[in-house]
Amino acid sequence: MMFCKTGMLIALLALLTGCASKLVRAPEPVATPAAWSARIDTAAAVAAPVAAWWEELADDQLNRLVELALRDGADVSVAAARVRQARAFAKEAGANRMPQVDVGVVGSRERIPKTSLRDGEGGKQTIPAYRQSNFAARLDARYEIDLLGRLALGERAAAAESAASDEELRAVRQWLAREVVLAYADLRLADERAALSREASIRLGELLNTEQDRLKAGLVARERLRVAERTLAETSDAQAALAQERHATLARLANLLGLSTGELQVEVRTDYFARLGLSGAVTPDLPATVLERRADVAAAWQRVLAASDQAERARLERYPALTLTGSAGYVSEAFRRWLSGDALAWLLQAALQAPLFDGGRIEARTEQARATVDELHAQHRKLVVSALAEAETALSATQTARERAAFAEAELVRRVADRAAAADLRAAGMGSRPELVQKEVEQLAAAETLSARRHDLLVAWANTQKALGR
Repeated sequence: MMFCKTGMLIALLALLTGCASKLVRAPEPVATPAAWSARIDTAAAVAAPVAAWWEELADDQLNRLVELALRDGADVSVAAARVRQARAFAKEAGANRMPQVDVGVVGSRERIPKTSLRDGEGGKQTIPAYRQSNFAARLDARYEIDLLGRLALGERAAAAESAASDEELRAVRQWLAREVVLAYADLRLADERAALSREASIRLGELLNTEQDRLKAGLVARERLRVAERTLAETSDAQAALAQERHATLARLANLLGLSTGELQVEVRTDYFARLGLSGAVTPDLPATVLERRADVAAAWQRVLAASDQAERARLERYPALTLTGSAGYVSEAFRRWLSGDALAWLLQAALQAPLFDGGRIEARTEQARATVDELHAQHRKLVVSALAEAETALSATQTARERAAFAEAELVRRVADRAAAADLRAAGMGSRPELVQKEVEQLAAAETLSARRHDLLVAWANTQKALGR
């Protein structure tokens, strides 16, 4: 008889499995090209980058700021908390595949009131009130057999979500490091521009005094004096704007570090870009390598895998679930006989339960889960294309910034030569002081342009590191 029931159960399961709907399988990853476009010049490639790419700048203060941001930044704290949540959820999903055992001890004392009973012949019997005690100790166990792998799918989906959270934390750290470097570069550029602007103001003030003297002597027209006054006023106005820009940049940097502006002290440096030995060379790697390194792409793919497992789990909800339950314990009305053999009670039970009619709820949930997989896969494809475009754009921008910095450096060399020539002419009595001052101002403007171009190179280089997933 037992073998007959078991055979019927196996036949029922086989029948249900044979009527199963189409499996939900994970989509295929997006294929990537084997190389960059012809526009990307790899001739200037350097050795493989270190994990902390900003250390190549050899700036101890910048290293400390990045370290502080990665340790105390609010964005990192939020992402780290989400990682802990995802790991706890994955741990709970794994625990669902383990037996659950509960223990309980109950003791009670109750009073039964006076009652009357009648027998079959109409006689009345009175039972006086009495008191009774009940003592029980129970051990209950429950275990669901994972017939079709539904629980395993839940555990695997939770593990994929946890892996996605880990990748998102890594993406936040990469983003934060890049933002600190950019804010620090903006701060240094503001320092250098302010210093050059102050020096230009001194030269323009000297030029204004000279023009005033020449006007009194009748050597120049008043318009020359007006031009000198306007140029000096514009330079002074630019200095005020630069001071405000530095304060705003300092506030942005402090926010990234999780500090108030007053808590962050960064000394002024006026020769940062002149001393910066940044070539702008980048190891581009192959696109496939880049995508494996980019945390946002890896996180998106883990979300796709988790969603596909959840969709398959939703599909399996229509099939039977087999649960084994059991309990054992002692039940007695007297404490002294609580643990005796006669007080022992136990129960074993196997339950096979399957939905018969749910109004289409499971089918709707399955369809919703399938649509979620399609949505996340489409987002992943979009992110892959965007990541490749971002990397190519960043590499190209770094090339351009490197070339423009070289042009600006050559222009500064020419302006230095022009100033030296003007100084020689004045020393020989063939040039004027205003002409020399004008050449000095032009040299300062060329130096400011070079600092701006080197700043642009640093920004493009940092953006490239982020685009390549570093």
